[in-house]
Formats: sequence, C-alpha cells, structure tokens
Amino acid sequence: MRRIGVVLLVLACTGLWCARAVGQESGRESTIVAASNDAGEKLRMLRTFALFVNGADRLLPMAMEDAIAIHLANMGKSVVSREKVESAVGDYLQQKEKEKSTQTVNAIQIGKAVGADSIIIGTMVVTTLDDNKPFVMIASFQFVEVASQRTLLRVLFEFGESKSLSAIAERLTGILKQNMR
Repeated sequence: MRRIGVVLLVLACTGLWCARAVGQESGRESTIVAASNDAGEKLRMLRTFALFVNGADRLLPMAMEDAIAIHLANMGKSVVSREKVESAVGDYLQQKEKEKSTQTVNAIQIGKAVGADSIIIGTMVVTTLDDNKPFVMIASFQFVEVASQRTLLRVLFEFGESKSLSAIAERLTGILKQNMR
C-alpha cells in the first residue's frame, strides 16, 4: 500500500503545478497532500463546489459526498445539490449517446454545467471487515478549479483502521483550510 502512495505522489508532483507535497504517516495510516504553487490564493476564491465521488458501490460515495458537503457548508461554502449534479451527468451521457461517443463522464464539464467554481473528484476503495462493516481502505480527492481546469489540491488517505465517513470528510476539509492560507 505504501508503494501505491509513493507512486501517486511521484505522479502528482511531476508537473510544474506541484509546489509542495506533504506525507504524514501514523501507525498504518498515511496521508499525502500535493498543492499547486497558487493553491492558497485560488482555493480562497472558490465559493461553489460540486462533488463527484466514485466507488465500487454507489451508496458509500453518496454518503461521503454528503459528509463533505456538510463540512463545506460549515465553512461557508456553497455546494451544488446531488440532484443537480446527477441531472447534469444524465444530460451529458444522453448527449454522448446521441454523438455515438464512448467517452466517459468528464467531471469538469459537469462542474461547468452546474455552475460550480470547483469540482471535488474523489475515489473510495472499500472492503468489508469480519463483522460485515464497510472499511474505507483508500480515499483520494482532487480539488479542480473548473474555469482553468487545473487541479489545485490532491489528497490521498490510506487507512490501517476503520474511519467514519464524517471523520474522513473533516480531515479533508481541514487540509483544504490549511491550504487556503
């Protein structure tokens, strides 16, 4: 698992956009953060966020979107409703079907369609513990500025023990706050 984090960090930092990357590990838990040179200035200007979190099942990512949305709202940020995002995804897929395109969903286009300044793109890798409780093994997020299509902030969490979705969302928005300075 640590190799995956190192590979992602190297990939994240190969472009000119990467000013700093911070890795923290405690026990069997790891957090890696990479931010663009102008992340603080750009992140402070963002007001409206859309959320697009994926995973093998749809319910846990939806709950993660809810948890992140709550923390963003508590920061005074506006969050586009899930219904509006899902409607935009449906419209986008219908248009691609008419064009006979095999292109996957473009999150930035969805962000534009719903009027968001930024879209948070996330992926969750979940497994089940012995007691059938879901366990988020890896969660990765990108904060993309829609207008410029630039990734301002990347965050990767690797967990060695179970964390609640609200705890993950709280840590994610805490990292956002730190990088807004």
